[in-house]
Amino acid sequence: MAGYYYAVAALPSLFFDADPPISKAELFEFLERQLTGSDLALLRAAEIEEALVRAVTEPARRDEESVTADNDGGTDRPAFSFTDEEVGSTGSRVVSAFRSFDRALRNALVPLRTDETDKIGRFSRAAVPEFASRAEEIAREATSAANPLEAERVLDRGRFEFLEELEVGHYFDFERIAIYYLKLQLITVRSARTYEAGRETFQASYEAVLDRMGDIRSI
Repeated sequence: MAGYYYAVAALPSLFFDADPPISKAELFEFLERQLTGSDLALLRAAEIEEALVRAVTEPARRDEESVTADNDGGTDRPAFSFTDEEVGSTGSRVVSAFRSFDRALRNALVPLRTDETDKIGRFSRAAVPEFASRAEEIAREATSAANPLEAERVLDRGRFEFLEELEVGHYFDFERIAIYYLKLQLITVRSARTYEAGRETFQASYEAVLDRMGDIRSI
């Protein structure tokens, strides 16, 4: 795959707790002039938003693509690697790694939310064993959060930090751009959740004020 020095350098920085500085449409409008056709097609296929939106209430089926990994002992990369065959239809090692980590995270959430054995088996999905311990730690923190919005924030931060670790060894290649797109999707979903929660809170407060005003007028 080609080196994308200008494309990577020109992209605005992404921060987990900040609103996205660029939309998906704007990103692809820019990258259409930078990426090869095949790389652009691979990037468009790296969608995660729908899965993130339904991650808690609708665990994915077991029959999704299984990905396995092993440790190749590298020093300038995360402690796992994927063979060409294991990369599968994603065409990207980092996208495959992220999807497997997300599977491990959802696996860890299931037994924390139900003690029904059949449900645990039905919703568990194949994932890289190396991810299990970390995923369980994040899942426990999420289930102890004060509210569902905070729980989602914990899960998304865990995903975001995992993607940041995947950046090691990838500086101006397609994988770096793939990581950028995955991170952008994460903070876009998080920002939308935060906005919606804020809007609902404001609406509830506004209606409470109107109710109080009505009570005062009736006195």
